[in-house]
Amino acid sequence: MEFFIKISFFLLFFFSSVFASAQKDSSKIKEVDNFVTKEGEFFSSDIDSTAYYGLKAFHEAESINYTDGIVNSLYGLIWTFAQKGKIDSSKKYFDIAEKIAIRYNKIKELVNLYNIIGITYDNIKEYDKAFFYYKKSLEYAEKSGFNAGLINAYINLAGVYFSVHNYEKETEFYLKALELAKQDKDSVSIGYIYNNLAEDYSVARNYSKAGKYYLEAEKMLKNADDLYAYSYVLTNIADNYLKSGKYDLALKYINKSIKQSGKKLSMDFYFGETLVKAEILQNIKKYKESEKLLKRLRKLISDNIEKNLLARLNYLLAYNFFKQNRFIKSRELLNNVLSFPTIDKTLPWLVKASRLLGEIFVKEGDYKTALIFFDKYKTFSDSLNSLIAEKSRIDFDNQQKLHLAEAEVNSLQKDRKIYQLELKRKNQLQVFLFVGGGLVILILLLVLYYTKKIRAKNKELERLNKTKEQMLKIFSHDLKNSLGAIISFSSLLVNELDELEPDEIKFTANEINFSANASNVLMTNLLNWILVSNDELPFTTERENLCEIVTEVAGRIKPLLKGKNLTLDVHCEKEIFVLADKNSVELIIRNLLSNAIKFSPEKGEIKISVLVNDKKAKVTVKDSGVGMTSEQLEKIMKTESHDSSVGTNKEKGTGLGLNLVKTFVAKNNGEFNVTSKLGKGSEFSFTLPIAEK
Repeated sequence: MEFFIKISFFLLFFFSSVFASAQKDSSKIKEVDNFVTKEGEFFSSDIDSTAYYGLKAFHEAESINYTDGIVNSLYGLIWTFAQKGKIDSSKKYFDIAEKIAIRYNKIKELVNLYNIIGITYDNIKEYDKAFFYYKKSLEYAEKSGFNAGLINAYINLAGVYFSVHNYEKETEFYLKALELAKQDKDSVSIGYIYNNLAEDYSVARNYSKAGKYYLEAEKMLKNADDLYAYSYVLTNIADNYLKSGKYDLALKYINKSIKQSGKKLSMDFYFGETLVKAEILQNIKKYKESEKLLKRLRKLISDNIEKNLLARLNYLLAYNFFKQNRFIKSRELLNNVLSFPTIDKTLPWLVKASRLLGEIFVKEGDYKTALIFFDKYKTFSDSLNSLIAEKSRIDFDNQQKLHLAEAEVNSLQKDRKIYQLELKRKNQLQVFLFVGGGLVILILLLVLYYTKKIRAKNKELERLNKTKEQMLKIFSHDLKNSLGAIISFSSLLVNELDELEPDEIKFTANEINFSANASNVLMTNLLNWILVSNDELPFTTERENLCEIVTEVAGRIKPLLKGKNLTLDVHCEKEIFVLADKNSVELIIRNLLSNAIKFSPEKGEIKISVLVNDKKAKVTVKDSGVGMTSEQLEKIMKTESHDSSVGTNKEKGTGLGLNLVKTFVAKNNGEFNVTSKLGKGSEFSFTLPIAEK
């Protein structure tokens, strides 16, 4: 996680870029810009060089009062001094940059600066301060619509919550960042987010899910101009495969990482990368190759290499010698590991080294000495457990501090909103007093006008009353149920996507699709019903190809068949041209097919056919469903009937569909007919006049 905080800033540093200067170009300005560019080049590989060029750029920019150059140089200096542990210096340079950005209203630069100073406090585990600055960055980014800064703020806030083990909040902010990054098609940020989510699953030892997210991260970062990030993800993938015992894949990815990085990155990175490969080779019993890599690393040891990497190096080399029964060399290296200071990063290797020494002395028959080292193993293990317990206590303290910081930020935001509301209220009162009299008169005139209009339309309202009641019934029951299903299943995807299996996701998506289609049919029918009731529906009779219409509607309705595994057979032997309104014919066919789907059992069959007889085209929709009684047939043939039955999968209806079908068939100078037998399916048909050639 610490690495990706660095990477997040590195990305942010270049997002900020050199902001446009209004000053006249000169050789001095170019010199400053060149120093800033050099500072950026060394950022991920050499802290000292970054500081050197950053300071040169800063002092040169100050000497010519080049404000853009000052702020650009300070990005790297704030981070560099934080890396060196000089937080006071880091804060000093931040204060300078903040004042300049505020003075010249550089909002994007403020967003970036607050993110950077937040990162410096994040790295020294002062999470309450980090949270405070990240929230300021978030606030400015939201106001300015600066999505790149907003994404960084979300990612960094997620990192804070990860550090104090509040995984629910962490995921919440990652998902916010992911949504924005996908909107912006920002593959780099998407890659960072996927990597960080994968690291969470790796910590929880869910290597399968971690692997999925790591591979997604690799896809996103593969073509990004960010060697450090891409190599890091490749190493993570290799390490994940190593932990899950998939050594061939682990070796493939670590080789890919080493080829990509090519010693172009920091020595620590090269060390870590090579150690992973050496451990993979050990696990596939290629001890000689592993030993060769480890010895190469020993030649590169310097004061800059972290102690935990050196401890790991010596342990792995000792383990190689142990597996080759070269116990003297193994003991020598393990004793070297035990000489390392007992700190949180080296303790795991002290535990392993003391245990392996005990095993060596057992093999040599020196049980007394073996017992000494097994005692040391127990002591180091207890220390490690105590350290874990102490970290848990510190995490609790940090959570409390973070809670107080959240409360403080919320209080400040609340005070600001109260002030803004008071100001707004005063302005509104002045406006009201100024125009109040005029508004009262205008309202009275409007009331008189609409009262007169309402009285003139009393009879029309009485006619529409029945329509209104039916609409209310549909909205309050049928549409609500359909939309409720969409909301319920989409909420399941949003909240539990990571936990669902592919089949469950597919099932949920199908349910959403089915409910959405049902809502669409319902709303279309409702709109057409209202337009028909008010004689407002446009109706144009033209020469239309009926077979094309049938085929097109059948194609659109096919997704609804999957919910019940139904088959649809379309039979239209030749081009048949009719004189009809195309839109209404499409609605007739769509409703009849929807009705057939509703009343067909699982794995049933629906047939739609078109025949020509006596200058009329006859369209028939036949299902293998539940059928109807003679009483039900009589009801649906009534013109104004809105009766509806429940489908084979408890599907609900409004009765609007068939009512519209009957109305539109009549408007197209056709005839509508239904035949059915209970338990043996139904056959709905209608005719349309043939168009002359």
